[in-house]
Amino acid sequence: MAVLRLDLPTLRSGHNRADEVVPPDALDLPKGDWPVPLDVELDADRLGDQVTVAVRVRTESQEECARCLKEFRAPLDFGLTLYADRAGTGGRHEKELAESDDVVFHDGRHIDLAEPVREATLLARPFAPLCRPECQGLCPRCGADRNEGPCPHAAEARA
Repeated sequence: MAVLRLDLPTLRSGHNRADEVVPPDALDLPKGDWPVPLDVELDADRLGDQVTVAVRVRTESQEECARCLKEFRAPLDFGLTLYADRAGTGGRHEKELAESDDVVFHDGRHIDLAEPVREATLLARPFAPLCRPECQGLCPRCGADRNEGPCPHAAEARA
């Protein structure tokens, strides 16, 4: 069975819900950066060939604090909404729609959500991760971790 793939013949008209636990390597995410599986909730509303899919992902990423350089796990909880339609039904605007990050096309048999979820997962990582908001970081002179107590240069930094 393919990961994060909605089989349209089994998807009934109206609201559908599915939950999946996805290993990071199934989405080509490095195991070292993604230490736990992704909990993925899918809510799909189908009307004929058109399907709106709301995706909610909960996981953790392995990060290095931007201030003190300590390793920590950052919890991630994010969502995305995708609109799917059958390929060939978008008329003259289909090419423009295909360039949108929110629109995917299907062949009438299944909708593959793996790539959009993978991209959203990578984009959900913090740009400058902090082990905690009040992290004081390292002393620029001696490299001491200011979270563990003052260094000899702490008085100079206040002056």
